[in-house]
Amino acid sequence: MPEVAYGWKDREAHTEQLKALIHELFANPSYGRGRAVVVKSQGEEFRAALRTLLEPDLRLDRDDPEIGFVHRRLPDQDFYFVANVGSKEKTFRPSFRSPGKHVQLWNPMDGRLSDDWEGELRLDPYGSMIVRTSAGDPGAGNPQPKRSTRAIELAGPWTLQVGDRPPARLARLGSWTEEPGLLHFSGTALYSTTIDLREVDAGRVELDLGEVREIADVWVNGMQAGVAWKRPYRVDVSRFVRRGANSIEVKVTNLWSNALLGSPQPDYAALRATFGVRFPDPAEWKRCRPLPSGLLGPARLVTADAGD
Repeated sequence: MPEVAYGWKDREAHTEQLKALIHELFANPSYGRGRAVVVKSQGEEFRAALRTLLEPDLRLDRDDPEIGFVHRRLPDQDFYFVANVGSKEKTFRPSFRSPGKHVQLWNPMDGRLSDDWEGELRLDPYGSMIVRTSAGDPGAGNPQPKRSTRAIELAGPWTLQVGDRPPARLARLGSWTEEPGLLHFSGTALYSTTIDLREVDAGRVELDLGEVREIADVWVNGMQAGVAWKRPYRVDVSRFVRRGANSIEVKVTNLWSNALLGSPQPDYAALRATFGVRFPDPAEWKRCRPLPSGLLGPARLVTADAGD
């Protein structure tokens, strides 16, 4: 507790007033309609004290500092925006304080609704989900049956096209900074390959690009399928794939920093002649290495059957 009031003028009188307020607030178990609880720190002691006084708004089956949420309450329903701020996939069982018995999942990335709630929530790396709880009819979502999945690796060969340069045949996917003459290239490059599908499942087909630096514009059979701008870099290509040969093009754009690292260092001779040597050369960034860029992969088609 504070012992002395700030300031110098009327310090003693203010300190006595401060002590009276502290005694009024904390000397008894209650104050007005509330109760004062003092903890030693803002860490685990604070969390433990909160749990003894109030059921958590959202409780996980195991604590995870990389899971956060925001809760919005409406008269007849509640919404929880649950986010994974970590770089790994998370699967956990949340418990919500809201009284709603019906739970519905809203995917904020593609608008899909699902009533297939069995108490477990799976979030992609840096992924999120809106969880709707209500006491009545859950709404317009459709139950999502359990589906079996299989993956087809797009091993290539892949072709890399950068501007007017001759196309480069890639033995494997990787950063274009490893290719001759592209160490400091910043812009958009085209990765292309062809895959032959003997059959196409009636369910959902996703193109999983693996690691991308930084944004991927996906085209399948000459049609734009979508843009992947965050992890996981996946695009729904169900409407575009077909039986037989399928062309896949991925236009990847990297950051501008690589081009800056390769640019000539400015000449400060004129400035120094006029003003003198006042600041050191900004040479620190010259010791930096260009960032990985492009489609690093591994790339694969992930198919899920339509279920029963």
